Amino acid sequence: MTVFAVFVLRELALPSWAFGVALTAGGVGGFVGAMIAPRVGVRLGAGKAILLGC
Repeated sequence: MTVFAVFVLRELALPSWAFGVALTAGGVGGFVGAMIAPRVGVRLGAGKAILLGC
């Protein structure tokens, strides 16, 4: 993640606030996914849930 931050901020010239918003959105998405994963796994089965997640 450290090299990714340098790449995004220097090479892509993304403002630091926008990089922070993108990281926050990724964190929120991961949290929501972790909360709904058990329900999806029970409803669809493990194999189908994994394929859906991909």
